[in-house]
Amino acid sequence: MGTSPQEVLFTLALVALCFVVTPPTLGVVLSTLRPAVLGRPRLTLSQAWATARPHLRALYTVWAVVTLISLIPTIIETAAAAPSWGTPDPAGNGDTISTVAGILTVAAVLLLIYVSVLIAFAPAAVIVEGLTAGAALRRSFDLVHRSWWRCFAVLAAISVLILIPTTLITLPAIAFAAVIGIAGPLWVAIGTAAAVLTVVFGLGSSYGIGATALLYQDQRIRRENYATDLIRDAAPEL
Repeated sequence: MGTSPQEVLFTLALVALCFVVTPPTLGVVLSTLRPAVLGRPRLTLSQAWATARPHLRALYTVWAVVTLISLIPTIIETAAAAPSWGTPDPAGNGDTISTVAGILTVAAVLLLIYVSVLIAFAPAAVIVEGLTAGAALRRSFDLVHRSWWRCFAVLAAISVLILIPTTLITLPAIAFAAVIGIAGPLWVAIGTAAAVLTVVFGLGSSYGIGATALLYQDQRIRRENYATDLIRDAAPEL
């Protein structure tokens, strides 16, 4: 939450990093989905990148929408805290503002969860169906419509399955890095923690992207005649 200028800068830096890195990662991982479902040979990294590259513009547009929506709670907290930065509150309005901001933040988080599920399939629609950003967002709405609770439950289960092992790995790694930082050079500690977090984040993100993409395929099979299309497309490879 942006309750201080430093926290706002940190949040914006983290958001900017994720915005740059995430769409190419989504594109590369999702490019392997259709060949895997059809039982075709696995794509190499260069082949996956070649498949994803024409769709990067649409992926970045989709991710811009996701980023803007995800920043709503932070914007509310920042707007509430900004008047008190570096100045006292003689009128004693801070508690009232904090209470109102807290209520608005909870409402924004609930809205964020709802909308995030609605647009969860947009990246997959961009890569698999070659849609533009706007068409992919509408496509995701259509696939999730009338199945929101089911999609939410599956996506929440995926998140928990990712969170548990990543937490069990990252906490000891951070503790070990802290010990190294006390006993040895700080750069070694930072490098150790960063390396572990990068690997864990990469593996966890890839698993989450792939699992969400499979849910996207499942929704298409349930809603459309997609299973027959997959059988027809896979037939020449049999």
